[in-house]
Amino acid sequence: MSKYEFALGSISAYANLQDLTKSLKVEIAENVANNVNIKFNLKVWSGPDKEYLTSTEYVINVKNSVLLFGVISEDLTLYPDKEYLVSDNLIMSGDATLFIKPGVILKIADEKKINLFDTSRIEAVGKKDSLIVFRAENTYWAGIGFTSSNTNKSILEYVIYRDVNNRHIFPDADNLKLKNSVITGCYSFWLLRDTFITKYNNNISYHNNFYENKTIYLAMDGYSSKATISQFYSNYINNESRNSSSPSGIRFNYNKASFEKINIFNNVVSFSFYNNGSSEPFKAYLGSGYESKYRNVVKDALNDSDLPGLFNSDSISKTPYEEAHSIVWKVLVNGKDAQDEYDLMDPVGVGTHKFDIYFNREMDKTKPPQVSYGVREPYNQKIISEEGTWSADGKIYAVTHEVKIGAADGINRIRVQDARDLDWFDIPVEDSRFNMLVQSAGSASTGFLATAGLGEIALEWVEPSEDELEDVLGYNMYRYEAITDTTFTASQKINENLISGVTFEDFEVEEEVKYFYQYKILRTNFEETDFSTTVTTQPLTSKLGDSNGDFEVNVNDLLQNVDYILGSNPTPFIFNAADVNKDATINVLDISGTVDLILNPSSDKTATKGASSINYYSNDAVGDATFYWEGNDLYVTSEYEITGIQLAFDKDLKHTINEDLPNFEWLNYEQEGYKVTMMYSFGDVRLPAGKTKLFTKTSAAENLFNIDKAVVATTNGGKLTALYEDKTVLGIDAPEQGAVSKIFTVGPNPTAGLLNVFYYLPEQMDKVRMAAYDLQGKVIWTNDSFKNTSGQTNTAVDLSSLQNGIYFLVIDVVRSTEIKKREVKKIIIQK
Repeated sequence: MSKYEFALGSISAYANLQDLTKSLKVEIAENVANNVNIKFNLKVWSGPDKEYLTSTEYVINVKNSVLLFGVISEDLTLYPDKEYLVSDNLIMSGDATLFIKPGVILKIADEKKINLFDTSRIEAVGKKDSLIVFRAENTYWAGIGFTSSNTNKSILEYVIYRDVNNRHIFPDADNLKLKNSVITGCYSFWLLRDTFITKYNNNISYHNNFYENKTIYLAMDGYSSKATISQFYSNYINNESRNSSSPSGIRFNYNKASFEKINIFNNVVSFSFYNNGSSEPFKAYLGSGYESKYRNVVKDALNDSDLPGLFNSDSISKTPYEEAHSIVWKVLVNGKDAQDEYDLMDPVGVGTHKFDIYFNREMDKTKPPQVSYGVREPYNQKIISEEGTWSADGKIYAVTHEVKIGAADGINRIRVQDARDLDWFDIPVEDSRFNMLVQSAGSASTGFLATAGLGEIALEWVEPSEDELEDVLGYNMYRYEAITDTTFTASQKINENLISGVTFEDFEVEEEVKYFYQYKILRTNFEETDFSTTVTTQPLTSKLGDSNGDFEVNVNDLLQNVDYILGSNPTPFIFNAADVNKDATINVLDISGTVDLILNPSSDKTATKGASSINYYSNDAVGDATFYWEGNDLYVTSEYEITGIQLAFDKDLKHTINEDLPNFEWLNYEQEGYKVTMMYSFGDVRLPAGKTKLFTKTSAAENLFNIDKAVVATTNGGKLTALYEDKTVLGIDAPEQGAVSKIFTVGPNPTAGLLNVFYYLPEQMDKVRMAAYDLQGKVIWTNDSFKNTSGQTNTAVDLSSLQNGIYFLVIDVVRSTEIKKREVKKIIIQK
């Protein structure tokens, strides 16, 4: 960085000073690159201490090129050893000719244009290995205006013509011969058109590639009955539409356009017919040998009511023309056409597969194509890196490719690029027509099995070989369920830790529920493969009372039930077998019922494959059991013998057991803020009918006397209604357990705004988030500060800020940014 200073001299505070002899001059070195910005800071101060310092920034843009602009009336020749820039509008006038030699790159400033006036013309004739390039300096330029009346046509040959943004790519074109050129990256209304020209001179275009332009009409025959366009041996490929509401493609008005052996496909619209009646037949290949494939890109009276013309397909070719420059016209995968025979193709699984790439003409064998495929743009997620071979005529490139598990399953688009024909024309990128169904992870998981167990499902699979996938880190197991015959829940990962082997047991299952399983392989780069094949089964149902699933009903099942009542989450635990009276709860009634099954086995109390074959115990009360205090002593009286009792008190209540009771088992534990006392037996032990003293309280506080909940079992697993102070007492259920979050109830509904939400978390989560959505799907309320620790929770949710109406309450349980459980409840606010 350089610094320059000079003094202007003294001046009073209110005076002006100008010294033209000491003006600041900046000289730019000759070797500075073109289009470089040079920044200056101009600082002004006064006094020796440089007070009142000000600073202004100036930027100079360097144009180190041969600048072309203004009116040129003499012949001008451009050479490849210089850099040229049309810095402002350029007009060729008189009979001047602009000669452009092979290899010249001509840049045109944004929105600037080259015009041919009078009888002037352009001769831009490149060579196949030394093209001439017309391109924008930055974004878009305005094109070449061919308004000259010289009958000796201007010539663009072996030219790359790009970045034009104008109503016409070749504005007001007349007397133009366009040959062996590429027109790409342009933005226009008409790509090539005789516009309101009444002269007899035709524009001739042949051996050209028009691709990746954004236009409405690719070419047009004009409104004049005399003006015509001739198109020979050209390609119109991958052109987009500027206006989706208007037909695009090649527009026909008077059938004055001549189209001979052109390939036109992969455009939003290929042809649109404005002429009345049927069009003249013309020779074109439209990207497929089947009319059903290409008919959708033709707009005429059959599919557009605003068009009077009808497409005549008599001369449409089933194969492309080799007179045009090189294109991909067919891709075979294992001998099947990946476009026209896609419905007949077998899925592509792990293993070797043959790809045959067909070109319309002989290709340069020293420049093989790059072939890739993928499930999303740019369709190069998997590169076919194997070396292929050319056919003797240079028109087919064959390569055998090994598909491994890492390939993305699903419909993959095939992409072909970079091949070159003998005229040195690179193919337009082909990534629109050819597809294949890949099932790499699925095909490699044929040994995946699900075995139904009692309260569990065992899963096993085959480890992939190193040839299939050499960087296996582990596995993740996913599970989903059927909602209807055709709809399913989202697939969720069910393993907490990465599975290192090839087996997994799922204990979090319910009888009579069908489960679907898939696994993914986690690679050493921490990317997952796609899903394996899907296996499905449902757990077996055990004998009634067989809560541990060993097909025997014995004391082990009783111990399993006690563990569950204590909230120990025993595994496996077959809920439907343990719940012997089918009241959807596990308590002392089920222990008494299981004891009866052990002491009095019965063949009709056996489950086979469904609950309908099980003779459950009744859950209707057969009588009452009344509890009351006499001083500090608690008594129970009943007309029935009692084999089990559960009582819930204030957790601070202390008591001693009546020593005269039979030899029962006693448990004291806390649940949901209560102290629970449970009396049960693993044998034929019972309280006699009548009045029995249970225990004596040793706590002093009177408010500890209340019995808040109770369950009473009689012989044979019968149920007695518990009464206290002439009121029926609520029952007791075991605490919620398992490895799956659950949302139980949300109510009341309708509500004035206050809701109670009951849910269970198997362990601490990152957050429990709730959000309310209106019927348009807009989030209008959210809160993520609810209790997120393990166990059951009853939380109050205040939606009173919402107006009357119907809403959806979405409840998400989140851990490590993953939604482990989602429940959607419809809520009615009614104030």
